[in-house]
Amino acid sequence: MSLAALHSPQNDQMPLLIPPAVSRAVGLALRVAGSLWVTVTVFSLALVLVFFGTLAQVEIGIWTVVQQYFRSQGIVWLPLRLLAHVPGLDTIAALREVKLAMPFPGGWLLGWVLLINLLAALVMQFRLGWKWLGVWALHIGVIVLMLGELITGLAAIEANMILQVGERSNFLEHSLRWEIAFTRTDRTNADDTVVIPHRFWLIPDLQAPLRIRHDELPADVEILAAWKNSTFDFVREPDQGAEHDPFVVWTKNGQRIRIVPAPETPGVNPGEDAPAVHLRLLDKQTGQPIGEYVLSLWLDRNGNRRILPVAPIVVPIGERTYELALRRERIYLPCTFELKKFVHTTYPGTSIPKEFRSDIRLYDESNPDGRDVVITMNQPLSYAGLTFYQSGFLPDDSGTILQVVRNPGRWLPYIGCLIVALGMVGHFALHLVGFLRRSAPPSSEPEHSPPARSQQSKPVAGSTARRQDAKLPEPQTSPLATRDSLLASLPWLAAGIVAVYLATPWLPLGTVRKFEVHEFGSLPVLQARIKPWDSVARTSLMAISGRQTFTDDKGQTQPAILFLLDVLAHRPQAEQYRIFRIDNDEVLALLHLQRRAGNRYALAEFQNHLDQLLRKANEAQRKPKEEQTVFDRQVLKLVNQLLLYQRLARLDAPELRRSFDLGDEIRPIASPDGSEQGWQNYWSARSRSEQALHQFLSSLPREEIEAARKDRRLLDQLAEKYAPQIRAAMEQADLPAYRHFEAILDAWRTQDSRRFNQAVRQYREYLEQTQPAWMLRKSGIEAAFNRSEVFYHTAMVYGLAFVLSCLGFLLYYFSPVWPNRLQRLVFSMLVVAVVVHTCGLLVRMYLQGRPPVTNLYSSAIFIGWAGAALGLVLERIYRLGIGNAVAAALGGVSLIIAHHLATDDTLGVLQAVLDTNFWLATHVTCITLGYTATFLAGAIAMAFVLVGLTTRALAQPNVLRTLYGMMYGIVCFAILFSFTGTVLGGLWADVSWGRFWGWDPKENGALLIVLVNALALHARWGGIVKQRGFAVLCILGNIVTAWSWFGTNQMGIGLHSYGRMDGATFWLSFFWLSQLALIGVGLLPLPYWRSFARN
Repeated sequence: MSLAALHSPQNDQMPLLIPPAVSRAVGLALRVAGSLWVTVTVFSLALVLVFFGTLAQVEIGIWTVVQQYFRSQGIVWLPLRLLAHVPGLDTIAALREVKLAMPFPGGWLLGWVLLINLLAALVMQFRLGWKWLGVWALHIGVIVLMLGELITGLAAIEANMILQVGERSNFLEHSLRWEIAFTRTDRTNADDTVVIPHRFWLIPDLQAPLRIRHDELPADVEILAAWKNSTFDFVREPDQGAEHDPFVVWTKNGQRIRIVPAPETPGVNPGEDAPAVHLRLLDKQTGQPIGEYVLSLWLDRNGNRRILPVAPIVVPIGERTYELALRRERIYLPCTFELKKFVHTTYPGTSIPKEFRSDIRLYDESNPDGRDVVITMNQPLSYAGLTFYQSGFLPDDSGTILQVVRNPGRWLPYIGCLIVALGMVGHFALHLVGFLRRSAPPSSEPEHSPPARSQQSKPVAGSTARRQDAKLPEPQTSPLATRDSLLASLPWLAAGIVAVYLATPWLPLGTVRKFEVHEFGSLPVLQARIKPWDSVARTSLMAISGRQTFTDDKGQTQPAILFLLDVLAHRPQAEQYRIFRIDNDEVLALLHLQRRAGNRYALAEFQNHLDQLLRKANEAQRKPKEEQTVFDRQVLKLVNQLLLYQRLARLDAPELRRSFDLGDEIRPIASPDGSEQGWQNYWSARSRSEQALHQFLSSLPREEIEAARKDRRLLDQLAEKYAPQIRAAMEQADLPAYRHFEAILDAWRTQDSRRFNQAVRQYREYLEQTQPAWMLRKSGIEAAFNRSEVFYHTAMVYGLAFVLSCLGFLLYYFSPVWPNRLQRLVFSMLVVAVVVHTCGLLVRMYLQGRPPVTNLYSSAIFIGWAGAALGLVLERIYRLGIGNAVAAALGGVSLIIAHHLATDDTLGVLQAVLDTNFWLATHVTCITLGYTATFLAGAIAMAFVLVGLTTRALAQPNVLRTLYGMMYGIVCFAILFSFTGTVLGGLWADVSWGRFWGWDPKENGALLIVLVNALALHARWGGIVKQRGFAVLCILGNIVTAWSWFGTNQMGIGLHSYGRMDGATFWLSFFWLSQLALIGVGLLPLPYWRSFARN
């Protein structure tokens, strides 16, 4: 056929395979499905769903939440009463009684919509070309991650293996599935066990008995009731009906326990649930009852983690007997594990785990004699498609608990993370830099130069560009030039003053009443880690008083180390110091105290009413945490402060440690061999000399001892007679460090400065001879670092810089010259502050030997540093003063937050699962940088709204474009680090316990930050929001980030929960309300904005 024939009229009339109308309809459907409106809608709905799913974990277990909310493919109902668990709303009792619920798409339903949206966008929206490679990679990586979640939800299995030392096992126990098992007692093979999976009988709120029949069951089973969780009580008093009560069972040690139904365990510990079932066995032939039984996981040897020595329930059925049990679903393996040895080490004087290790002998067909393997925290074993992780241990370290995971999609998150990271970096590297360049103000004239004169000098007619040979006159120094020179030097002068101010506190303290207390404060002591006494003093006083100084009986402010010395030496003045902070009026009334300025009181003022306080504390402690009132919590807080005071005064006396959980033990007596394990507490060291004295006295003639007991004069003669032998015996038993420590306390007790200073120097010389050099060096550096209070003074500089920066904005109304000069001065101050802030951060890293972020306190320090540094970068680029303001605000506020978080050791040791610098340096640092960038974008957005509402500045296109560009660039930075940090956290979790994503509240908080940033970016890219809408979404990011950072902690649940802080709820609520108010202001119509008003 010729080419002409192809275009003949005949061929033009040939019918198309797809009618044009259908083609247009399909194209329209794909364009709608791939629309950014759909993307933004899904992100918005996901924000709400994840938030409510997090709140629901306060009431029900996490895996119930996962199945009902996050892995639902239909419509779920979100109860509005869950909002009562939001910090600040938890005091509204009526909110808990709300019965309304709103229908909402489930997590997997949203996932399917988003997947369709992504695929449609790939087909219809994305283009081919190297400039689009990053976009393609980013979205394909997200699809891989979604696929990984789908496979995990459908096919992943999590189980446990529990082994005692010397025990063998060839099966796993499923973490979230249970079964009723009939096992013939005359056989032990797995094939001789018949089980009923939990899906057939675990039906809460069963309305009528449920009968289960099966040919392989030895009897019919009638389920009378079933519960997701149960507990037990000991039956101590004789009970006439207990003998025939199916809820009462015997243990092997002769005790009787009663099984009691209980609510489902909320939060992320569903493994703590112990399901129970009340059933009746019926004869298969006659239907007659065989007996009623109550089974619970507490009655299973592995189910109760070997806590209860339970006796099996044996049931005769026909001619056979069966052992009846409720147990976790078993998964049998083609191999056998034998636990040869279990190692569990803790940090000295603490219960904080330092290392878990299981030494296993693995037997299989290829190794019938077995081979040795080791499983430790963060170092799992992969075998036969399964991964074995070190999870926990049995009581008294008698055995190990291994977490075992099989996940066919385990590697998909790794692949997806890599693809997304490469895509993000490539995409933002191509477009972000160009956007910032286009957004930057024109650089034809220096921004901070004085305005040009109105009359410019004109070139002389006939002049040429050629340089003249005539000699120009020497320039004369004018008063105006001198003034400009002095003004130009002001930033350098300000930087010098700030540097001197911040360096001065590093200088050593002078003597206090001729006592070298700072030398004592730098001496090391062991409390979970080697630290100086100065750190013990400061953290203790901060926990008791809320500050690191106190006012003595003469009204003078004194350092914490003086308080500690007075308490250690039992000086009466210590009880007169007003150090106990009591804010609650009811507690004040209970102790018969009057409110005073500062709310601080001395122990002597209320010690006569301690019995009433302890009685109220016992009542409060018996209440569940969710039922404790503010008064209850304040009473318990004061009792804990008193207990801390007592442990310092008595140096962890044995009777105190037996009665109370005092936490990390204080060990002041250094080991003679220089090892950390050899450090001893005060009482164990003291008992050595006491035992030596008793041993020597027992060797004396009994007649002399009996006579000395009756006659004081004979006792003195006996002491004088044997004094050299007694002294020699005690000195031989004594630890030298104990004698030095006693000498220091005795000298302070008698206020002998010469003896005190000499005792301190002698103890230091002894430590230099016996302890490693790093110990004294680090202890001295930490004490000096404490005295410098570097972050406190840096916060003061940030505060002053913020005030001056705001003053600069006000001066723009009067002159355009002075504001620029003032902003340059502020910039120089902030540069010095950030440098000192950096030094403080580096010192902390050196002392702890860790990356910068290891706890909540250090996260605040790091966020302040990163926020200030990024603000300075913005100021260096744009020079509008906004960078100065946000740098000072973020730096100062973060350091103030850190100050109020320093109620414990801020350089504390880490648990075994966190003992990995790689993940701390990658995941934690990235996620914290994501926090910082989101807060920074929100701060700029706040400035955008306030400036636009109150000034005409945004009417200038370059200012509007610049602020918009700053917000956009920082949000891109935020999503890069938030997403990368979140995924790295999942990879860490996968390495540690085999679960990439656990829907923990803190994990959900990180996901919310990613979602809100993605929402803002996609709304901007789709033209759904402009400058103002983008700013409002950035302010919403402030709310979400504050929730992730602190709000999830206030819930008190989750693996990442750092504990509820009473004071944080008020400030969180205040911050959220302020941001909601700014969002409301930002949504006002433009005519109400001064920058956009017509007149």
